[in-house]
Amino acid sequence: MAENVKKAIITGGTGYIGSSLTRQLVKQGWEIGIIKRPNSGLDKLESFKDDLEFFDYNGSTESLKQAMETFHPDIVFHLASCFIGRHKTDQIEDLIHSNVLFGTQLLEAMQLSSVVKIINASTSWQTVGGMEYNPFSLYTSTKQAFEDILHFYTNTYGIKAISLRLPDSYGADDTRAKILNLVRKATQSGEQLKMSGGEQEMDLLYINDIVDGFIKASELLEEGQRFNVNSLSSRKPMPLKKIVEMYETVNNVSVNIEWGALPYRDNEIMKITLPDNVLPQWESKVPLEEGLRKFELDK
Repeated sequence: MAENVKKAIITGGTGYIGSSLTRQLVKQGWEIGIIKRPNSGLDKLESFKDDLEFFDYNGSTESLKQAMETFHPDIVFHLASCFIGRHKTDQIEDLIHSNVLFGTQLLEAMQLSSVVKIINASTSWQTVGGMEYNPFSLYTSTKQAFEDILHFYTNTYGIKAISLRLPDSYGADDTRAKILNLVRKATQSGEQLKMSGGEQEMDLLYINDIVDGFIKASELLEEGQRFNVNSLSSRKPMPLKKIVEMYETVNNVSVNIEWGALPYRDNEIMKITLPDNVLPQWESKVPLEEGLRKFELDK
């Protein structure tokens, strides 16, 4: 093995953003280890899983420590997360375990194994509607809690970290229950899609830009940053209704939507305030119009 080959451990590598990042790093010659649950599906990694090394997380810090000491990564990309927009009582444990406990165990395993660099995936919804933290949901509260824990580990154990706050994402091969997938499904089926009034703004980033952001963040850690919270943003938020209209125009399709059929969500943020902490040396390269065209072509 060449001495200059970079090695990374990725959590959440079986998900959409994580698998996209994994694929790009493999293309760039990185060696990648994936920390996953024993029952995680590998369908998004199937075409290149032979290039990866897998480590099962059994709920213990020790299993994470063994992964670190076996693989010896230069950096960890922590993307594993449990997203629940409006939680139910029986979902609290999943949110806390996935978004707080697992990440804390990961940091403890890192400091015990002298792994000192991590890029954390967080969410722009922590500060949506303004620049100050505002607990929009229990999900965003857990993401904020982990950022605070991450800051503690950087202060106490010398870990270097960037926490990337991500906006809504979309792109090729995306099967998540996201709004654009619902719109595309309605386009294909002709069925009517019931929506809110559609005046709420969205900040959408194509998956390639998200992946580029993680890679740029890793380069910035190489340059000596200790702890930073940065955001990725298109800098061009747009009302949902306008996004759907653009989707129809660029793809020459029609979507049967009944706008106003559903109420806005509790605490719905109607206008997005652009972040002032966008990741240095990074910018969005895929305009929304181009991204929506690519998204439609990937059926």
